[in-house]
Amino acid sequence: MKKEIEFEQILYKFKIDLASTIKMLIVFNVLVIVLKLIIGVSFPVQVSILLFIWLFNYLFIWKNLLGLPKTINGIYNLYCSYNSVDFLILTFIVYYLGASEWIGLIFYLITLALSALLLPRKKTILLGVIAFFFYACLLTLEFFEIIPHRAFFSGVNLYRSPGFVITQIVICAAVFYFIADSIGFFSEMLRQRQRQLLKEKQKVIEAYEKIEDSKKVLEVKVKARTKELEELTEKQESLINSRTEELTEKVEELEKFQKIAVGRELKMIELKEEIKRLEEQG
Repeated sequence: MKKEIEFEQILYKFKIDLASTIKMLIVFNVLVIVLKLIIGVSFPVQVSILLFIWLFNYLFIWKNLLGLPKTINGIYNLYCSYNSVDFLILTFIVYYLGASEWIGLIFYLITLALSALLLPRKKTILLGVIAFFFYACLLTLEFFEIIPHRAFFSGVNLYRSPGFVITQIVICAAVFYFIADSIGFFSEMLRQRQRQLLKEKQKVIEAYEKIEDSKKVLEVKVKARTKELEELTEKQESLINSRTEELTEKVEELEKFQKIAVGRELKMIELKEEIKRLEEQG
């Protein structure tokens, strides 16, 4: 019962996160369209396509897959896997925006921080390692010119600076670990507190169920006792009626006997008087 309640609560949180992410992606898609068509900001077409794929992924795939897991660990594994896919898509977006040398790290941190609020500490750290791997690979591939660098601002070539790349990777590792570990720690504390509250809630539910069971048992006993008393009352009434009938019959017999005896006594008195009268005449 306790695990079922915890499962439902965790599933509810992930559904809220799903709805929030969908809203955020819709806002990003609209923002890209507005900046490109109205303001004239030169956004790569690939970014628009990736944002649309990301939104489609959440609307039609992730939303359906969320109902498949039947255990808490299954939900965590699915969420962690999906966030890994998010980091992969995000890496391509950062690359096409040329954001690896300016605000690219922030995108990863925001995604990781939001994920850390829902995942256990170990899985949050694992997700941080995955995010670091993607971002470090992007910086490294651009530095060695394995993939061409795409600059968002012209005239800036920080991606070719060894000091910048090494600093970015080191800071990225430290920040990712700090975010994953710290938020994961606080999230774990909150989850422990939540589990304690669930335990207390379960105790209250069990106590309530015991009271209800005791109440039902007491009601059954009261009904049984009431029935016994009713049967006993009926028996007593039947016995009283029977005794009353017997006493009535005896009273009637006594009345009959009394009438016979009185009549006999009167007859004897009359006979005595007749004898006395005859004696006096004789």
